[in-house]
Amino acid sequence: AKKLDMGYHDIEGIYTNHRARADQRMSFLIKWIEKNGPAATYERLIEALKSLREQGAAKRIERICKQGQKPPPQLQPLPEPQPSSQPQPPPQPQPSSQPQPNGEIRYADIERLAGKLPNWQLVAKNLDMGYQDIKDIETNHRARADQRMSFLRKWIEENGPAATYERLIVALKSLGQQGEAERIERICKQGQKPPSQPQPLPESQPSSQPQPPPQPQPSSQPQPPPQPQPSSQP
Repeated sequence: AKKLDMGYHDIEGIYTNHRARADQRMSFLIKWIEKNGPAATYERLIEALKSLREQGAAKRIERICKQGQKPPPQLQPLPEPQPSSQPQPPPQPQPSSQPQPNGEIRYADIERLAGKLPNWQLVAKNLDMGYQDIKDIETNHRARADQRMSFLRKWIEENGPAATYERLIVALKSLGQQGEAERIERICKQGQKPPSQPQPLPESQPSSQPQPPPQPQPSSQPQPPPQPQPSSQP
């Protein structure tokens, strides 16, 4: 706020009226926009952050600007299904959704990875996270587990596709945290295993030996008594 020429009384009023840090930030931006109008641009805000060496925050805002310049994707009509006389091949197995060593870390992986980072502050510094970002995480989250998850989330937000498993593993090894690095590598190796394919059942071969005739089954019905035969004696 001082870098953007906001007055001392305005800053003091924001501090007095809002206790929560998030409310203070929102109130500062609203007041700055009200006072400067069209001159309150992203460019000025980014320059102020960079001059204060807040590179992480500047990168996040630059990413928002780039995303805002992209035109919204147009919905494409679905192709009409063509009648096919050929039998359709069986569906191919989908690639594993498990993490790959060079792959981007997803938000869904944060909870599983957080437990592998007991000394997250050292890892954050090795990954070029700013001092103020680390202090904010420690201030806003008392529990160590919440701090680790917040660190990973912020690192992914700042680096996007560059936040990969490989970079995290290299950082852990450079800090001598071999055990943590091996556990994360193990997760990646498990993700590289292809899914097991079902084996086809062996086809039954025709037998060349003659089959014995079926045996008569004993009848469960009562048999009639034998009839007397006529005598041949006089």
